[in-house]
Amino acid sequence: MTLVLKMLRLTRPLNALIVFAALMVARIILLRYLDIHHIEPTVGWMDYLWMIFAGMLILGAGNVINDMLDYEIDLINKPDRTLIPLYVSLRQAQILYFFLNTVAFLISVYLVVKYYEWSSLLIPVLAMLMLYFYSKYLKKSFFWGNFIIALLCGAITLVGFWVEKTNIRLLSTSFPKDYLQLTYAFWCIGVFCFLLVLNRELIKDCEDVEGDLQQGAKTIPIKLGLAVSNRIIRFYFMLYGLLFLALNGLRLKENMSSNILIAIIIYIIIYIIGLWWTYRKYKGKELYAKLSSLVKIFLILGLLFMLV
Repeated sequence: MTLVLKMLRLTRPLNALIVFAALMVARIILLRYLDIHHIEPTVGWMDYLWMIFAGMLILGAGNVINDMLDYEIDLINKPDRTLIPLYVSLRQAQILYFFLNTVAFLISVYLVVKYYEWSSLLIPVLAMLMLYFYSKYLKKSFFWGNFIIALLCGAITLVGFWVEKTNIRLLSTSFPKDYLQLTYAFWCIGVFCFLLVLNRELIKDCEDVEGDLQQGAKTIPIKLGLAVSNRIIRFYFMLYGLLFLALNGLRLKENMSSNILIAIIIYIIIYIIGLWWTYRKYKGKELYAKLSSLVKIFLILGLLFMLV
């Protein structure tokens, strides 16, 4: 594996693709309602793709700084998957971190200048700062590190709607029914991303408890124990399932579509069977690894479901 590929792995490209998918789904859903009423979007497709690319770079940089600060813990928790400092030096990782953030910032400056939206520059800057403070101070904390990452991921979809805020205001005043359906879709995506990522962060803490304990972390599994943490994980899964049904029930009430009903049934079946099979087949640390992967699958399927 070349150095470039190793550095690419540091950025977690699969996570970046999930960001891409979330913002693309938000865009496609929004454009549906704008197209119905022949409303031209404020931001063109190419600029929107630049915006997504900037978001992917910021997330990638966040993953790099996270690995830089936690490489000693990673050598304990996952020695076979640790890249720093075995394959990528700390200096190389630092250069990559600043390069990704710099390119993302320059893209953001280009977009805010083009659309005269200087206040929007706060969004990428705050995202960079949040990811840094998470990795530096909050990751090993009790709950707050999990909450910040989940909140950031849940807020990603806000950006897709924020750039079209003028047109959304037009929908709210002129086409309230469409605005209400769009609002339900927005809450579905945001809440689902928040809850699934919140659960995945707790699952990762359970998986990494051995190394975190040696580094003096105060995560939920360390403070409350794995037994309590496992109950919280199950509660998050149950809450997500109930909210999925509730929010999509509201969507269905506004738009009695057989396609949405069928998609809800299929998703819930996959959700229940996936959890049942995983809990039945795996135990211990392997269970946490499989649950973490399962959350990603639920998230991707949930985003695709929103396109129905």
